[in-house]
Amino acid sequence: MKIRRIILAVLLAIALNVVLLRHSVRFDLSEDKRYTLSASTKEYLQHNIDCELQAQVMLSGNLNAGFSRLQTATIDMLRELSRYANISLADADDEELAAQMQMLEKNGYNPTQIYETTGDGKQQQTIVYPYVLLSDGKHIVVANLLVNNPSQSGAENLNTSIEQLEYTLLRAIHLLVKSERPKVAFLEGHGELPELNTADLQQALAPYCDIYFGTITDDARCLDEFRCVVVADPTERFSEHDKYIIDQYIMRGGRVLWVVNGVRLSTATLTDNGFTPVLPLDLNIQDMLFRYGFRINHNLVEDVQCLPIPVDMSADPTQHNYMPMPWVYSPLLNTSAENAITRGIMQVNATFSSTVSFVGSGDGQQRQVLLFTSSNSKTQATPAEVDLTDLSQNPELFTDNALPVAASIEGTFPSLFAHRMIPDSIENSTQQMSEGSSRQVVVACGTAIQNELQNGKPLPLGFDRYSKMQFGNRDFFLNTILYLTDNDNLLQLRQKNITLRLLNKQRTQEHINGIRLLIIGMPLLVLCLIGLTITIASKKKYSRYKTNIS
Repeated sequence: MKIRRIILAVLLAIALNVVLLRHSVRFDLSEDKRYTLSASTKEYLQHNIDCELQAQVMLSGNLNAGFSRLQTATIDMLRELSRYANISLADADDEELAAQMQMLEKNGYNPTQIYETTGDGKQQQTIVYPYVLLSDGKHIVVANLLVNNPSQSGAENLNTSIEQLEYTLLRAIHLLVKSERPKVAFLEGHGELPELNTADLQQALAPYCDIYFGTITDDARCLDEFRCVVVADPTERFSEHDKYIIDQYIMRGGRVLWVVNGVRLSTATLTDNGFTPVLPLDLNIQDMLFRYGFRINHNLVEDVQCLPIPVDMSADPTQHNYMPMPWVYSPLLNTSAENAITRGIMQVNATFSSTVSFVGSGDGQQRQVLLFTSSNSKTQATPAEVDLTDLSQNPELFTDNALPVAASIEGTFPSLFAHRMIPDSIENSTQQMSEGSSRQVVVACGTAIQNELQNGKPLPLGFDRYSKMQFGNRDFFLNTILYLTDNDNLLQLRQKNITLRLLNKQRTQEHINGIRLLIIGMPLLVLCLIGLTITIASKKKYSRYKTNIS
C-alpha cells in the first residue's frame, strides 16, 4: 500500500514538472506589478507576431549594481514577452560581439561610459552598450534601453529605464514586424517652418513614419491618407477653404499637432535694435480651435526658470564683455509626469511662448496639460514690447504657478462647419459631419519645434548653443507624433511606475558592522532555533515510551 502511494506521488511529481516546463507559471507579488505585462501587450504579441524573433542583449560584462539590475530586468522582460510570442534569446561569441559593437557605433549607437569610485578610492571606468538587437532573420532593429535625462540622477535614470522596458522592447518589435508605416504631413502654404528647420525632428521620426511636405489642395479628402498632420509655426492666415478641409479631416478621425504662436514679434529687429514690439498673431483659426475645446492666448510668458543669454556689459564699444543674463522670455517648461508623452523627459526650451486655455465643458473629451511653467512665472498682455536693455526683473511680480503652454485633447470634437456653407472650389465633398472622434495636441510656441542652424546644417532640436545644453524638445515632439499616429496605444506603456528603493549609503557605512553581524548571525540563529525546537519535540515524543517501558 505504501509502495503504491510512493509510486503515485513520484508519477504526479513527474507530470507536474512536465506541465510546468511546457507552460511556465509566474506569480507577480510585487506591489507595483513590475513583472506583469499589460493586457494590450499580450494581445499585440499574440495577434501580430507570426515569425520567430531573436533578441541579443548587448548589455553585458563587468556591470555595476545599477546596470546589472537593468540587465536582469531586460532578460526577465524578454522571457516574459516570449510567453506570448516566438522570441528567443540569442548568444554570441566574442568575435560576433565585437562585430555587433562596430555595427552599433557605425549607425550612431555609441557606448555609455560609467565612471565609479571603488572601495579603495580609485576611479574605475566601464564601457557598456545599453542596447538590445532584435532580428527576424532579415532585418535588425536596435532598442536603446537607457534613458539619459541630465536632470535626474544615475539611479533615477536607470529606474526610469526599467519602468519603460516594456514600451521600449515592444516599440522595437513593432518596428520590426509592422507591414505599414503611418504617413505624417507637415503643412505648407501658411508661412510654416521650412524643411531645414524641422530636419532633426524628421530624422527622429524616420524609423517610425513616412514624412511628407505639401499644401492643401481643392480635394476635400486630400489629407485622408495621412495619420497625422503637423502645423509647424505658421505666420500667415488660414483661408476658410483650408480650415474646412482640416476640419473635415478631423471629423473623419484625423489627428493634428498644432504648434502655433499666440504673438507676433521680430527677432531680427530685436537683434538689430535691442527691442521689438509684440503684437497678437491672428491666423484666422481661433474660432476653429475654440470650437474644439482650447484657445491659444495672445500673451507672452515670462518665467524665472529660464535660459541665460549673453549680454555685452562693457561701456566701451570697442571692448566687449559678454556676461550671461537670465532671459525670462525663454522659459524652461516642466513636463507632466502623469502623461505618457512627457513622462521621463527633461525640460523643454520654448522661447517667446504663450499660454493655452481649455474652453467649454469638455464633455466626451480627455484633456491633459503636457508642458507648463514653474511656480515663479507671469504673463505679459499684448500689445507690448521686449527690450534687451531691461533685463532686471522684480521676483515679487512672478506669482503665477504652472501656466499651461502645451496640452492634449482626445475624444469627440464638434465641427466648425456643422451649420455653415461649404467654401467655394471644394471638390469631392461629402456630407458634413457634426462630430468626430480624434486626438489633437496644441503647443503655443513655434520655436519649440524649430532646430537652429549652424553653417547651414541643422543642430539637434532643443540644443542651446550658448549654454551647450540639450533639452527635451526632440523627445517631446517625437513622443507627441507617436501618440498621434499610434492606433495600438503602445505609448501608454511608458506610464508604468516602479518605486525606486535605494540604500542610504551614509547610514549603511555607519552601521556596516551591525549589518554584517545581522546578515551572518540571523541565519545561524534561525538554524539553532529550528534545531532546538526539533530536539525538545523529540524528547517530549519519546519520553512517553521510556515511561511505559520502565
